[in-house]
Order: sequence, then structure tokens, then C-alpha cells
Amino acid sequence: MASPEIFLIDNAVIWLFICAFEMAMPWLVPTTVQFGVRIPPDKIGSGDVTLPRRGYVSVQLVITAATFVPFILLPYLWDMQVFSIAAPFAVLALSFGNYLRVRNALMEAKRKGNWYEGVRQETFAEIEDGAGPRANYMYALPALLLLILTLVLGYTVYPSLPAVLAVHFSVSGVPNGYAPKSSIESFFDAIMQAVTITIMCVIAAAVVRTRNSIESHIPRTSLVQQNMFKMLAAKTMLLMSFFINISLFMSQLAIWQILPRSVSVLAAIPAVAGVFGLTIPLARAGQYGSRMKPDTTESQTGIANLDDDAEWKVGAAYFNRKDSTILVPKRFGVGWTFNFANPLSWLILGSLIAMPLILLLIFRG
Repeated sequence: MASPEIFLIDNAVIWLFICAFEMAMPWLVPTTVQFGVRIPPDKIGSGDVTLPRRGYVSVQLVITAATFVPFILLPYLWDMQVFSIAAPFAVLALSFGNYLRVRNALMEAKRKGNWYEGVRQETFAEIEDGAGPRANYMYALPALLLLILTLVLGYTVYPSLPAVLAVHFSVSGVPNGYAPKSSIESFFDAIMQAVTITIMCVIAAAVVRTRNSIESHIPRTSLVQQNMFKMLAAKTMLLMSFFINISLFMSQLAIWQILPRSVSVLAAIPAVAGVFGLTIPLARAGQYGSRMKPDTTESQTGIANLDDDAEWKVGAAYFNRKDSTILVPKRFGVGWTFNFANPLSWLILGSLIAMPLILLLIFRG
């Protein structure tokens, strides 16, 4: 198969995954938060919520069909692979517009219907007892062993390598960047393996320490669900480093001429497959474990969470100066987002963005 076709297939798989994920999103989030809007327990499953949700899915089907032709089909027929890169971004942009449409309708219905009038609202807090979830760093061992294997192979073949190495390749696998074998750039992908392991370990450590967002109508159940989800997410992050490192391993061996240069075109496949594959168990668990079935029995309290819509900009960006928390659960999606009112959040976010760019400038500048 020609490498441009592989490039098209990669983009098509990403596009299809995002389409499916966006369509399933309303069922992945807790039932008390729909489209970024806080819902009282008595509205869960009511037509006020289910009808807009169905309308959202219908529009998502239209978005899927509308983006397939210009961004997937035509680039394949007309040999314009570069246009397929825009497919995932087009879906995300249109999906966000669909989300805002439904969210605004729910906010208006909530306002007109006074959904929280007479509803008892409380926030349940977890008492720290030292028995919280822990990250099992043994799941990072496969990625670490792969890094060691990379370094051993590099040490073995280094003396026989040519003085100048091809370190970058086009979509077709043709070399378009060179560097002396003595430069750090010739070890770039090996170094990025170490960086990946470090970042994923830090994320796993942060994930298990994030604050729980307990559902007031089922406090005990939601606490167990969220702790289960945090351990699952930490394990997923650590395993993800292995699949990313497989791609870096393949790319590095192509640079060292241990593998054919054509392998560089296929290098992204393990990372893409791993990221998508490991996202599936998180999606099945639901946001913060809302779809997990813990071995607990609990009657609903009849109490609602505080109506905190004002602290969420368009239901997606958390901004609360009174909260010192850095990471909070997303309202529409799976995972966490930053408290953008906390300056530390901007510092961490900036560091995460800057680190790969700085490394790229240092090694390939």
C-alpha cells in the first residue's frame, strides 16, 4: 500500500473516532450534568433533557455525513491527502456549535421552568482518611523496558552508523532532514521516550490526587465510582506511554537504519491505535466513573448538587476564584480540565505546551 493511502487511512480513522465520540458524549457524562448544565435529580430522564439530547445526536449524524465528502472522500479520489488533515478539526468545530445550541436551549428551559425552585441543594465533602486511590507505576514498566531496549540498540549500532543521518521523513518516506550522528538530534526519539514516560507518570500522580465531585443524591456510590475511575485513568495514562513509545521506537530505528526508512510512515499507527484503544475503557466507565457499577447499594437522598452553572463559562471552562483546585472533572467530555481562575493552572498549561516545542527547537532547530 502506498504511503499516501496510509496517511489518508490514519486521518479517516481519527475522523471516525471523533465523530463517534462526539455522538456518544451525552451518555458519558453524569446524569446531573447535561451539555454543561446542572440538572436537579428530578429532571434526570425527563423529556426536558432527553428530547434535546436526541436532537443533538440527529445533528451529529448530519455533521458526520457533511464532513465525510469534502474531507475524506474527495481527498482520496483527487489525490489531495493534505485536505484530510482538516477532517477531525471540522468535526470538532461543528460539534462544538451543536453543543452550544443544545446547551443554550437547556439553559433557557431551566430558567423558565425554575428547575431548582424548592430543591434542597448541598455539597458533600470527602473526609481524607489516607485510603484514597493510588497510581500503580508498574504499568509504566513496558514503556521503560522499551526505552532501555532502544538505548541498548543505539549503543550497539552507533559505531557503524554513517557520519550523517536522515532524521526526518516526508509523508512518502523520503528523507527531508539530516543531522550528524554525533548530534543530540540523532537520538531525539529516544529522548522523547524518556520525556513521555515522565509526563505520563506525572499525569497519573496528579489524576489520583484530584478532588472528588460527589453527587449529592448518591454520595456513597459516586465516591466509589470516582475513585475507581481515577485508578483506571492513571493506569490508562501509564499504558498509553508504551504505545506512544512504540511509535518513537520505530521512528528512532528508522533513523539509525536498523529498520527500513519506509517504516517511518507507519510509525504513528501504534500511538494512534493505543490512544484510541485505551480511550474506550474510559468512555465505557463514563466521566468520573458515572457509568461504572460499584458493589454498593444506596437509596437516593433527594438532595441536589449546588447549581454552579455560573462558575462554568459556556459549560466547558471552569473559572472560580474561590476554589484553589487546579484540576476539575470536565462537564462535557471524559477527563479533567483546569480551573482557569487559578494562576497555577496557566503556568502548568503553558509548561505542557512549551516543553515539546522547546525540545523540538533545541534538537531540530
